[in-house]
Amino acid sequence: MAQNIIFPEWLNSNSTRNYPIAENLSRRDVNDVFTIPNSLVVASQISHPSSYRNGFFYISKLSISSTNIIVFISFSPQDGTPTYEISSINISTINFTQYSNFGFVGSGSNNSVIGTLTIGNVSETIKQGIGVFEFDANSTFFEVNTTFISIPAIKSAIIYDSSGDLIYTASEVLKLRAGRNIRLTYENFNSDAYGAIRIDAIADENTIPEPDACENQSSFVLPCIKTINGVGPDPSGHFWVDDSDCIEITDNAADHSILIKDTCAKSCCGCADLSTLTVALEALRDQEEMLKQLISSTQSQQSEMLANIISNL
Repeated sequence: MAQNIIFPEWLNSNSTRNYPIAENLSRRDVNDVFTIPNSLVVASQISHPSSYRNGFFYISKLSISSTNIIVFISFSPQDGTPTYEISSINISTINFTQYSNFGFVGSGSNNSVIGTLTIGNVSETIKQGIGVFEFDANSTFFEVNTTFISIPAIKSAIIYDSSGDLIYTASEVLKLRAGRNIRLTYENFNSDAYGAIRIDAIADENTIPEPDACENQSSFVLPCIKTINGVGPDPSGHFWVDDSDCIEITDNAADHSILIKDTCAKSCCGCADLSTLTVALEALRDQEEMLKQLISSTQSQQSEMLANIISNL
């Protein structure tokens, strides 16, 4: 039990109305002899998986004595299937503190349901009567805004090998990776609120069809070629490269290479010849610049000479 009083005015207000039990419900037991006082439960919070979204949480039973009040929480599915108990909280009436919070966790397969009830006053409930009182869901179900859908998550995973030896313990993130000949898929069925991870051993996923095709004796060699331009291998895992006009294909098993040669357009010059030709072209370009400068100078001198002749006439 822990006490955390927030907005006592709101809790005071709840002690005079049905909340957190839905408004206008009777709060009467099935024998119509006991009414749950408004002051008993003045606030509630219930967190649950989505599988509980079609139904109601409600107070199904009170066990009252002079020293203890036990509140039983149950769930009533909307599809008409029988109700079932979720959990219970035991409230000691000795030295009780007003507006105390009591947490609970669902039992058994309902352990994903957790919640808190805030108890306002126990004396009024004891005055109503001592004994065990049962309630129908239609008289005591909680308001919808007091229940919340939670997202389930794996808190930890402990992995053992086939001999029972511990391999790994994960406390935060657990990753699954498909190995050789394994396919991982996520499936979600209408009957399963969470879905499932399906593990298949399959011949065409991450597979190595030929012995030692993608691994040597000591380590796995990555990556293996699965397709070339979207084309996969034959059943034996082989790719075939065909030649055509002007194409010659030569393989070299020693270094695992394939030489593809164009036999119709062989180069006439080697690298050395191309280098010499480049140097000669650069020299020709320089000579062209010199000729341009000489022509320009000659034209200028010619113009100057004509000007002198005309001035001396």
